[in-house]
Amino acid sequence: MGTTREDVVIVGGGLAGLSLAMRLAQTGRRRVRVVERRTQYTEDRTFSAFHTGEDHLFTDCVAHRWDRWRVQDGARALERHAPARAYETIFGSAVYEKAQTVLAASPTTTLELGVGVKALVPRGEGTDVLLDDGRTLLARDVIDARPAPLEETPETPRFWQHFEGWFVETERPAFDPRVAMLMDFRPYRDGIHFVYVLPFSEREALVEDTYFDQRRSGDYRPTLEGDLANVGPYRITRTESGCLPMSTGRAAAAPGHVARVGLGGAAAKPSTGYAFMFTQRQASAMARVLDAGERPRTQPPRSAWTTSLDDVFLSYLRRHPERGPGLFLRMFERNSSDVVARFLMERTTRAEDVALMLTMPIPKLGAESARAPLRWARDAGRRALSRVTP
Repeated sequence: MGTTREDVVIVGGGLAGLSLAMRLAQTGRRRVRVVERRTQYTEDRTFSAFHTGEDHLFTDCVAHRWDRWRVQDGARALERHAPARAYETIFGSAVYEKAQTVLAASPTTTLELGVGVKALVPRGEGTDVLLDDGRTLLARDVIDARPAPLEETPETPRFWQHFEGWFVETERPAFDPRVAMLMDFRPYRDGIHFVYVLPFSEREALVEDTYFDQRRSGDYRPTLEGDLANVGPYRITRTESGCLPMSTGRAAAAPGHVARVGLGGAAAKPSTGYAFMFTQRQASAMARVLDAGERPRTQPPRSAWTTSLDDVFLSYLRRHPERGPGLFLRMFERNSSDVVARFLMERTTRAEDVALMLTMPIPKLGAESARAPLRWARDAGRRALSRVTP
């Protein structure tokens, strides 16, 4: 088969690839082709984030908003109210449907499903994209939007966030649709374990069992069945599961002029696994570069400073996993809801970051205890400076 030339080829039509393609379709300055291995899109996941007021492509796809959210550990529960920082959820089907509609209407963009990629081969100032069906696409710029392992050193702190969620319908009212349960912590010696509940109505909810640890999967059924035992008869309408990297590792190098976006481009926030808004920022920035005719490069959607904060947090959690719930509870307890939501979405100022860190639990380690928060701020600053390239 022959070679087809494109301005931009996006490998992978998940959230990151579709978001980038939609941004490029808005201007129509580049001829773009998206190739995606799956043959059809299904309702396979949900995307959630705190509202920051930022413009993104899927604001009209939000399925539910909660301006009250709760974290709890045993008998201790903290409920917070932040109308301007609602927690929002978007169903994957809405993302896929909107993206396909937008791209189908674009004269400069093509989305191909059921197309796998065998290899990316540099060729001069471009890249050959070798497809499973024997075709070759040649593009000046190739963006790899597939998940890929991050580059880590032995010192890089890393956890996996793995989970399974059940969408359930109950026969009688069982949930409070006004409040999102962000973290209901459970005892766990190897990391953090919590249940996450997003109630869409009094009888419908997503109930998810989540772990931060060194494994990539677990046995979720006992926890989910135990938590649903008191809601009365229910039926599971669908399930979702996943495994997200929680690491400050860098995006892996790509061949030639290939750049990465999405999870492979280190879009997920290391300390929480939040990825939706960070992917939107990354795709938007990449589209601006491509539209300007510049060569794209992999650029994680966060600064050296915020990466260093996550690095310090994950390093501490790796040494003291049993203190993880206390860290999150104190953060919600000692800081305003507005600041916490913006901090988790990386929309706080440097001064707000330091002030929040100074409210975190102090380790009970003798003389170390009085200086622990200040040490956190100091270490984060040093690590940020070490990440800044001249």
